[in-house]
Amino acid sequence: MTPGEAPRHLAKSAKPSHQTPKALEDGVWRLSCPRRWAGKYYTYRVQAFHPLTGKIETMEAPDPYSVTCSADAERSLLCRLPAWDTASMPPVPPFRHRADAVIYELHVRDFSARDKSVASGRRGRYLAFEQEGTNGDRHLRKLAAAGMTHVHLLPTFDFGSVPERAEDRAEPVMPTKAGPDSEGQQMAVMEVAEKDAFNWGYDPVLYGVPEGSYSSDPDGMARVHEHRRMIAGLHKKGLRVVADVVFNHAFGSGPVGNHSILDKCVPGYYLRRREDGRVENSTCMNNTATERYMMERHVVDMVRHWAIEHRMDGFRFDLMGHITLACIQKCRAALDELSIQEHGIDGPRLLLYGEGWEFGEIEGGARGDTACQRHLAGTGIASFNDHLRGAVRDLD
Repeated sequence: MTPGEAPRHLAKSAKPSHQTPKALEDGVWRLSCPRRWAGKYYTYRVQAFHPLTGKIETMEAPDPYSVTCSADAERSLLCRLPAWDTASMPPVPPFRHRADAVIYELHVRDFSARDKSVASGRRGRYLAFEQEGTNGDRHLRKLAAAGMTHVHLLPTFDFGSVPERAEDRAEPVMPTKAGPDSEGQQMAVMEVAEKDAFNWGYDPVLYGVPEGSYSSDPDGMARVHEHRRMIAGLHKKGLRVVADVVFNHAFGSGPVGNHSILDKCVPGYYLRRREDGRVENSTCMNNTATERYMMERHVVDMVRHWAIEHRMDGFRFDLMGHITLACIQKCRAALDELSIQEHGIDGPRLLLYGEGWEFGEIEGGARGDTACQRHLAGTGIASFNDHLRGAVRDLD
């Protein structure tokens, strides 16, 4: 947080009721709170200079370190996550070596959204992976029996492109008589594109919170419990789970809007900027600046959080080449430090790989060494082969 006015809005429900100021001590905002605050929502109010407007702004945002929140990341929930119940959860499937991984990419909603063998309240949601005897369950078990080791889930952290409350979403009404070459289907999809339930999820808002549109209730703890049950359900099928993480950019920036969080808490710090002050967007959104200590730390802390609290078995980094090499190496080291004795996790067997592309403002080492393919030999960090991809696509 930045110096200046930084009270915490506290509320019993998802709507705010009053404020509790925070004290600044030795450059760190600290607050000791009574147990009765557990289960209440809060936000931060920050008063600071913002480079976009060139003036002092008063901004409100949820906690970047949230572990859960109200719908659409409006407010953070003050809570203590229950420990992973190792005794009742299925064991993690055995896995000898990271080089033996066979990985299957899957989208949470696509897995079950139209599958009538899944209970209607679970379709398109985390809990579809828990239900046994469905078409998807049988399919994944067959793949596991054939030698597949991991399911790579497209982003399941909180993202901003899908309204999390069901009543705020809209489904496309498809034309019934349109032929296969008709543009009617695409037009129907585009009419509700801003409100429909589908997106890949590469537009992160809160990096440590499970996405709420995949849960039965986007307010509170349901998204956490149900995400954990999804992981347990996949483990029970004999599959490990890889999280697709998107730390190279943030969905929002600037002093306004629900999706801008990091850029409100410390304006101008967490996002990578050009010489003229504008935010770099070569990743297609607001590029993060992992060359800065607290952004690097945030990435490492979030990776460790997902490994410990949600038992993710690996991490696939979107546009990893835009993240500093030092940051990714610290992520690898943080995973390697996890042990069965202390954490119930065999850290060295957790996967860490990503897209080691090198382009935009980081090309040629312009922002220091990044986690692009040419820097990864001998690091224990894997990368997709962009040279092979380029040859297949006949690129220069």
